[in-house]
Amino acid sequence: MNIQLQKIDEEPKGTVVAFHDPRVCQEKLEEKKPTEVLVHVRFFPNADVRSIDYCPKHLSKNDWFFHLCYSAPHSYQTFMGGRGLFRIERSEFESIVNDATPAAAAE
Repeated sequence: MNIQLQKIDEEPKGTVVAFHDPRVCQEKLEEKKPTEVLVHVRFFPNADVRSIDYCPKHLSKNDWFFHLCYSAPHSYQTFMGGRGLFRIERSEFESIVNDATPAAAAE
C-alpha cells in the first residue's frame, strides 16, 4: 500500500472547494438577507412578560406583547419554560411598529 501525503504549504490539486473559505462564507451571507424579524418573549410564572424584544419605550412589555398578538396572531410560537417567539415578515413588522408609535395613535 502506497500512501502519498501532501505538504500543508501546497495548494490542493484538482477542483477542491474548502467549506471554511471566508470568501465562500461571505458570499453565502450576502445571498441570505433576513426577511423575518424574530421577537423573543420570556414570561414570569404569573404570565406577565419578563422580557420582549423591540419594545417601544412608550409601551409596557405586556402592552407590546398584546399589540403583537393582535397585529400578527398567526406569527406566534409557544415554547416550554415560559418562552415564546414571534416570527414576522420584515415589512409587516415595520407597519406594526409604525402603528404602535404615538404619532400614529394621534391621527
